[in-house]
Amino acid sequence: MGHGPSLRKAIQDKADAEKALQAEIDRVRATLDNSEQVAFDYIDGHTNGIILARDTQKPEIMFENNDSYTKFSEEYSLSALDQVIDGVVDTAKNAMEVAATDGDDPKAVLDLVGSIGGLIKSGLALAASSSTTSTKLTVTFSQFSVGDKNFAVYNAVNSGVVKAKNAWGNKEITLVAQTTVLAQVKADPNLTAEIMLQDDLNTVARLVKARNKEMIDAVEKGIDNSAALAVVEKMIDEAEENIKKDRDNLMRDSKKS
Repeated sequence: MGHGPSLRKAIQDKADAEKALQAEIDRVRATLDNSEQVAFDYIDGHTNGIILARDTQKPEIMFENNDSYTKFSEEYSLSALDQVIDGVVDTAKNAMEVAATDGDDPKAVLDLVGSIGGLIKSGLALAASSSTTSTKLTVTFSQFSVGDKNFAVYNAVNSGVVKAKNAWGNKEITLVAQTTVLAQVKADPNLTAEIMLQDDLNTVARLVKARNKEMIDAVEKGIDNSAALAVVEKMIDEAEENIKKDRDNLMRDSKKS
């Protein structure tokens, strides 16, 4: 059974609007400058470089994820984002287990990867609960070793505003971009376990500062997002506690060997 002219036009108008919206989302995503190449450059600039595979001369990337979410979409709920990052962490752990040197037990560093995943969740949750629309690039960066192999994990989150005719009327849509890269890198001989722990804790401190600012902004704007920010606070506290524990375990393991 066919559709009448009015219904056909409405369907076409909706399809055209969705196409235009997706084009605008893609454009804004590109302007956020949150890409795999930015991640590779950052890792190269904060380590002695990403190791290149001998056969292909391509970077030894264990895992990468480059995605974006809108605050109007179902996949941007905190529970959904939990699942996304859990998937990222599980894939990263599997890649590192394969890469571990024979005879080495990577459990301690795999636990740390999970805790760093907690920091990534905290950043995304903060973006989800933010009362602001555009946010600057926030980077979580950490380095660690499995046996004689060294790794760096990079995660960046930022957001921008999409303005286009869309299914929600002409509302502004907040687009949150997220990029995660886990790469094998050349070790920095001057990088101690204490320095790596401090780098992780510096990330925690930045998240705490951002959360505190968001609390003040929300009060000034009359926005009640206290429940969401309470979730963020719990995530940050748990990540900090777990990172300290995991780094301690790594230091104990290194002293035994």
